[in-house]
Amino acid sequence: YPDVQVRQLNDDWEFIVIACDGIWEVLSNEEVLSFCRVRLLSGWEPAAVCEALMQLCLAPNCATGGLGCDNMTVLLICLSPFPRVDMMVSFISFQNC
Repeated sequence: YPDVQVRQLNDDWEFIVIACDGIWEVLSNEEVLSFCRVRLLSGWEPAAVCEALMQLCLAPNCATGGLGCDNMTVLLICLSPFPRVDMMVSFISFQNC
């Protein structure tokens, strides 16, 4: 079942990451937050951040008990301006195994 949370947005929110279990079973909330923030502040496009995040979570082979071999979907919604971010929403879906 999906993990759904309702939150009140404020000016401190930089971005929202919505992703499937193929991401969250590999990385913690804090790891995803740090990964995305560093790249967005470095001027990466949201699509490139999503692609790099999925590549990071991707297992080199399926000998990991299924960890990193799941289908992956990431939605990165930028709420504050970052350097060179033209698109405010980027969606990439990646299928593996």
